[in-house]
Amino acid sequence: MKKKADLDVSDCEAQTCKINEQLFAWFQATERHIIFDSDIDEQSHTSFYQSVLHKPNLCFIFEDSKGEKFGFFTTQPLCKTGNWKFNVGRHFIFKLPTKKSKDAHRYYPDPREQCGICLFEEGVLICACGGLNGVGVLGISRTSSKGSIHICLSAVYNMTDDLTSCPSRLFVMERIVVIQYY
Repeated sequence: MKKKADLDVSDCEAQTCKINEQLFAWFQATERHIIFDSDIDEQSHTSFYQSVLHKPNLCFIFEDSKGEKFGFFTTQPLCKTGNWKFNVGRHFIFKLPTKKSKDAHRYYPDPREQCGICLFEEGVLICACGGLNGVGVLGISRTSSKGSIHICLSAVYNMTDDLTSCPSRLFVMERIVVIQYY
């Protein structure tokens, strides 16, 4: 059985090291603990929520079928589902380096966009980072392997200044990992 040791979202050891170094640099943390991994943990909404609710400094990482790794980070605990948590300047979305793309990017939402983070128990989505009224950055629709990911605005791929011009995309999710930093 696999253990929740290092973040291993790649078969390449050097690539995993680079990802870990990038995450530690961004979060200015000295320790981390993987609290949810869809490759190991029960793939259910209940398991996901029990793992992530009421914990600060969470990094949600998603890997799609094309090998892209992206996600969002929040410093404030998400204490309930169905309620947007707005912590302007305290969360961001990111894209991690991959074998194809060596660069990592981080994007802080514009405060005027009223961007927040939400966990959903009802409907299709389980979590999202973005704004209200359908103006989102990314929405994750399932924790189970081979579920679908809908990126409302492909900011994590393009990192353009004008995010609204980016088309929505649909990808197949391979893995969700949630890390808590200390």
